[in-house]
Amino acid sequence: MPRFRPHITAMKAYHPPLEGRTSTADLLLDFNERSAPLPQPILDTLAEWCRAGRTQVYPEYSGLLPCIAAYTGVPESHLLFGNGSDQLIDCIFRAVVEPGQGVALPAPSFAMYAQCAQLAGARIEEYDMLAADPCAALRAALERPGVVLALVSQPNNPTGHLLNTEWLIQEIRRHPDIWFIVDEAYYEFSRETLLDRLRPLPANLVVLRTFSKVFGLAALRIGYLAADTSMVEQLLKIRGPYDVNQLAGQAAALVLRHREVVLRYAAEVMDHCKPRVEEALRKKKIAFLPSRANYLLLPEGEARLGALLRERGLRARSMTHPRLTGALRISIGGKETLAQLLEALRKAE
Repeated sequence: MPRFRPHITAMKAYHPPLEGRTSTADLLLDFNERSAPLPQPILDTLAEWCRAGRTQVYPEYSGLLPCIAAYTGVPESHLLFGNGSDQLIDCIFRAVVEPGQGVALPAPSFAMYAQCAQLAGARIEEYDMLAADPCAALRAALERPGVVLALVSQPNNPTGHLLNTEWLIQEIRRHPDIWFIVDEAYYEFSRETLLDRLRPLPANLVVLRTFSKVFGLAALRIGYLAADTSMVEQLLKIRGPYDVNQLAGQAAALVLRHREVVLRYAAEVMDHCKPRVEEALRKKKIAFLPSRANYLLLPEGEARLGALLRERGLRARSMTHPRLTGALRISIGGKETLAQLLEALRKAE
């Protein structure tokens, strides 16, 4: 009988709790998605594209890179889009990490980081995002023998921590032989990015972004990265030429062209809704971690709120990481979801 590769059989598949989400009337506050629908003119334009008879034609992406370049201020030759930032993370690991080499990963954090590292056969060196000083934890990981890549979730999911940007820049410059992958999936909420501080981009830095959060395209799976041209050239050999479906490409360009309207949602969440939720939690003496993104981690949230939220038709995310047993992550949506969440919090014991 043919054999599978041993490190693959030793892995566990990542099974996020997706079942039944789209068929329920529940308020979805479990995946940090955009709660408000995209503006109707954008949805109408996408529907018109689908009706135009283009789905049977192989995709072309003219117009997408110029839109990303205009949004980020990064030249097109330094940009690459992919089938979600998940695919781009996988491509980077496949390009630069050899089996047995060390990779510094935040923990607890997004499960796909470890998944991609395991696929590459890497040795995972975790650094503690629940430590009193996560920067010191990362610095220690960078000094471990054989570490060739460090992944930084900025801000980190699910804790909401944002590492000091100036400190991070210093570390990137101090370790020119280590790849730094900085995941800015929640940049539009945190309003903090390395792309405003580092021009040109250092050769050892890759900045990741996604259209799955504030831009509301999670179902279409598209993300992008900014990096030195040498990295982009190598990744183009790994990412397939048609890995991004054209509807996703059309949608990404469209939301960027209408970004002023779309990005109002981020300001609504961070400047209005999130402070209201934090105030309600404080009144109930329910602890939460400070967060620079559109979610809050409640260390004892499952015991104090989990059942109540489920009874009232609100889906939050119960944490499965061993160090977060009993914790609950609640996504903060826009004004259309705020009243329902605040009413549930008022009922909390």
